[in-house]
Amino acid sequence: MQNRLWTADRLEKRGFPNCGLCPLCKQTTESITHLLVNCRFTIRLWGLVKDWLGLHALHPTQWTGLTIKTWWSRMAEGPIPNRKAMASLTLLTTWEVWNE
Repeated sequence: MQNRLWTADRLEKRGFPNCGLCPLCKQTTESITHLLVNCRFTIRLWGLVKDWLGLHALHPTQWTGLTIKTWWSRMAEGPIPNRKAMASLTLLTTWEVWNE
């Protein structure tokens, strides 16, 4: 949300050489919104987390087209019973995606 992660789109704007593609799906330009919200790898990962924890209110396949700010707000304030736990899960999962 603060535009501080060094994804391929930011590196390109600053003249750093890179392939520009998302390292997870290798299909589109890497941006923070793509990496954390729209990447097919990330959507699949969230689907697995949803099934594992039984989070029936979570719908990762419906995130296409959301901005990172809208997505983050929905994750933190959505219809999940325990908002603090969901905020922690969101932070942990996005951190792991970024590290990958």
